[in-house]
Amino acid sequence: MFKRILVPVDGSELSTRAARLAVQLAREQGAEIVVLHAEQPSAPAFIDVVHLDREVREALERAAHEATKKILGDVVALAEAEGVTATTAAGVTNQPDVLISQTARDRGCDLIVIATHGRGSLGRLLMGSVTVRVLETSEVPVLVVR
Repeated sequence: MFKRILVPVDGSELSTRAARLAVQLAREQGAEIVVLHAEQPSAPAFIDVVHLDREVREALERAAHEATKKILGDVVALAEAEGVTATTAAGVTNQPDVLISQTARDRGCDLIVIATHGRGSLGRLLMGSVTVRVLETSEVPVLVVR
């Protein structure tokens, strides 16, 4: 039924739980997974006003890229241990929901397995919800893991 499953991960235990479920589904379906990490910009836009020193900015970017490699690598190792083919994707963005939907489209994914932090309506109102925005914009089915 599914051939390619997109799994957005952020390094949290919740996203790891979603990744485990995606790997299990992929193994059962004979599918592959695409593991995606949406990296936040190393410095918020308002810091540009202060103008970070170039060396500090580069150090922040290196640390973020290393964290991304570890987050993706952990899920790839989990998939490989189960005999599931996994590829990775990453991008730097303030809009992870857009990156998730675009990656699903570009990589030909037919399912997105994504975690939610399960915040109530007030939490979503104040903080937003990547998962809700993905549900609203995705062209493919989305399996939400709480």
